[in-house]
Amino acid sequence: MKKFAFTLAETLIVMGIIGVVAALTLPNLNSSTGDREKVAKLKKVYQNLNDLNGRLIGVYGKLEDWNCNNYISFSECYHSRMADYIKASKTCNNSNCAIDGQMSGDNYGGYILPDGASIVIGGKGFAPYNTSKTCVNDICILDITVYLESKSKFNTNVGGIQRFQFYLSASQGIVPDGKSYSKCIDHSYKSSCTAWIIDFGNMDYLKTDSSGKCKNSSIVLDGVNNTTCK
Repeated sequence: MKKFAFTLAETLIVMGIIGVVAALTLPNLNSSTGDREKVAKLKKVYQNLNDLNGRLIGVYGKLEDWNCNNYISFSECYHSRMADYIKASKTCNNSNCAIDGQMSGDNYGGYILPDGASIVIGGKGFAPYNTSKTCVNDICILDITVYLESKSKFNTNVGGIQRFQFYLSASQGIVPDGKSYSKCIDHSYKSSCTAWIIDFGNMDYLKTDSSGKCKNSSIVLDGVNNTTCK
């Protein structure tokens, strides 16, 4: 059998080539793995929110029939009643707990979940049911912001990467923001990418330019025929 022997110079060249290939592929592998973990985590939060909303309706009745006269708003009422049914490691009221470092008067509190994700209940501009029922059939009762990691772990606080938006509707339950997908595709408002993740199970909008064209292929995402860069 013929034996092959490499000189030191040849060995170094081979090792250099291997290093270059690893440098090119490992970041993409790590990014893809991280994206899959975020997708799974967000879907889990979404499912839990839907289950929780169903339990609250089972206990208190239809949302439009809730008696929240003792609360500032329906958002505060909903946040308070969640406390008996949500599994959380910490509860935050008003601005007493800076889950995202940006809690304000528009938010009524939130919860840090055991897996490190957190949710914030908000309702800027949304009328409480005890004074108006104009929002009963619209996605405008309250908003729920989800942060997949604690603020100390944020690489960025940009929507669609660490921060995701849901709405509560009396007729539809928990609704992911961005059902048109367009703002997600053109990068104009990444908070709207929540629906993309829930519906398509990927974060490939991060792999495109502002026209929706995938950086590593000729595929152009449109949210209809093309929903992944693979």
